[in-house]
Amino acid sequence: MGLTTGIVTFLRDYIRRWRAAPILGIPDLKLFVYERASLLSQRASHEFCRNALGFYGQVAFHDERFQDAMRVCRWESFVAVLADMLLVVEGELRREGTAGDRAHAAALVAIYRSILGEQELPAHRTEGWEKDVAIFEARLLAAIDAPARPAHKIAIRSAKRMFETIPIQMGIKTETTNGALTGADAADYQAVSGAVKFGMVAFLQDLRRQIRVAELRTALAAAA
Repeated sequence: MGLTTGIVTFLRDYIRRWRAAPILGIPDLKLFVYERASLLSQRASHEFCRNALGFYGQVAFHDERFQDAMRVCRWESFVAVLADMLLVVEGELRREGTAGDRAHAAALVAIYRSILGEQELPAHRTEGWEKDVAIFEARLLAAIDAPARPAHKIAIRSAKRMFETIPIQMGIKTETTNGALTGADAADYQAVSGAVKFGMVAFLQDLRRQIRVAELRTALAAAA
C-alpha cells in the first residue's frame, strides 16, 4: 500500500467512525454539536467569500483587516449555528406530537453555556457570552412549548447572523421600506442562507443516525 493510498484509507475510516459514533450522553452530544457548528460556520462563510470574490480572493484572504473581519463572522456564526443545532436536537428528543416538556431544557442550556465558556474569548466579544445564553434559553423554552420545527426553518436565524457579519457585505446592504433585501443583496443572502440550511439538514441526518434517544433523554434529565 502506497503512502497516498494509506492516507486516503485512514481518512475514510476516520470520517466513518466520526460520523457513526453513538450519542449516548452529554459528553457525546457536546462534542457532536461543537464539531459540526465549528465546521458549518467556517465552511459556509469561507466558501461564500471565496466564490463571491473570485480572483480577488487571493488578495483578500491575505489581508489582515479582511482576516479580522472573517474571524468576527466565524465567531458570530458559530454562536448562532450552535444554538440552532441544539434546538434541532431538542426537536429530536421530544416524543412525537408532544410539547411543553421541559425536562431537558436546563441541561441543553448548560451545554450551550459550557461550550461557549470553553472557548477563548475573541477580541470583539469583551462582554462575554451571557447575553447569547439568555437569548438561547428564551428561544429554547419557546420552542419546547410549540410543535417541533423543521431544521431548515430553525437555521434561518443563524443564516441571517452569518449574512449580517460576512465581510464583503459590510456597508453595502440595501433594504426596501419593509426591510426586505433587494437585487444583489437578496441573491447573496440566498446563497448564504442556502449553505447554512443545507448544512443544518445534513446535521440532522447525522444526528438521527447517531443519537440514542432514550439514553440521551435519561442523561439530560439526570443532569437537570
